[in-house]
Amino acid sequence: IRACKNKKIPCISVVDLGIQGKFDEAIFQEIPDRFLVTNSGCVRELLDLGVDYDSIVLTGSAHLEAYANTKLKSGDVDVKRIYGLSPARNLISFFCGPDTTQSIEAVNSIANLLLETQLTDFTIVVRPHPRMPRKNLLEEQVRKFGHVLYDKGGEPDILLLLAASRVSFSMASLASLESLVIGTPSAFYQIGWDYENLNNLYNNVMSVPRVRTREELGLFIDRLLENDRTPMSENIEFQKGALARSWKAILELL
Repeated sequence: IRACKNKKIPCISVVDLGIQGKFDEAIFQEIPDRFLVTNSGCVRELLDLGVDYDSIVLTGSAHLEAYANTKLKSGDVDVKRIYGLSPARNLISFFCGPDTTQSIEAVNSIANLLLETQLTDFTIVVRPHPRMPRKNLLEEQVRKFGHVLYDKGGEPDILLLLAASRVSFSMASLASLESLVIGTPSAFYQIGWDYENLNNLYNNVMSVPRVRTREELGLFIDRLLENDRTPMSENIEFQKGALARSWKAILELL
């Protein structure tokens, strides 16, 4: 931003999910000419910092719009075959946070508590966060459960994994938003670990339900079984038309 300002080149910042850690100590001589933000919470946060309202554009998430418009090339059966699961098996995908200890705590919790719900014939596929250190510790813990598999990532890609999942959970991750826009129910799983700091990063994300007690988990699964993957109609992170709004904001600066 500073380099662009010095050369009088218009510059834009895309603010995804929230501004925490990005502009909370901004020097206003060095802020972008435009902020393209994904949700209304980002707008409020920038206004609270003193950013001019006219420089903020609520574009929505072009990333989620692209996911929502993606045509999948593979079916659920192909993905389940990769994990050695039968086509009838319920696949539950679980996406960890960057902290190894917290992730182990969360996996231990969901592996045990899902057994107490009405969901049957399921296998949990656990993916570590890309920045997680000592992933081997998480893998060792996962191997203690007969109904949990460790997936280091890669194949299948996240979109195919989410599409093959009966439901997805994350500790607090963009994966839950990606899951919702393609029609797979998702929630932030926040039982058995200290979720406060990670949840704060997603404070503006209201589309993803939080599951924080075993009773809430049971109710979430009950609704899932009753609706059986009801297609999402909600405009998650204002994704519909986000790309067009983003290009419009960019072209106005040229």
